[in-house]
Amino acid sequence: MQLHVGNRQKLLESLRHHLSQSTLPLRGQEQTRHGTDHLELFRKLTSLTCLLGVGEPGFYGAIDFESGESILFAPRLPDVYAVSLGEIEPLSYFKEHYVVSTAFFTNEIASVFLERYKGPGKP
Repeated sequence: MQLHVGNRQKLLESLRHHLSQSTLPLRGQEQTRHGTDHLELFRKLTSLTCLLGVGEPGFYGAIDFESGESILFAPRLPDVYAVSLGEIEPLSYFKEHYVVSTAFFTNEIASVFLERYKGPGKP
């Protein structure tokens, strides 16, 4: 995971040099074929994997250019998933495993951004 931390740092340095204050959104998502229940083969989003190390579907990420903070958003799985998938990991696991600044659930994306970036001059 230290490789991904280094990748994020290199990206931040480059973007700070070329861009104004902003936030970079990243996501990885499964797609269905023509509205059916058939799932296409999941392909990792290269930037999400390269910068955060995430290779699983349903995750989102963001990097705050100004502070350098990396934010990971994990899907909130229902308790019933534990029957077939085993233990459902808490947010603290994702924060430690992917070495990110903070972790939230995907259903909290809007509230996290509204809370963190409210006010004039914020992205």
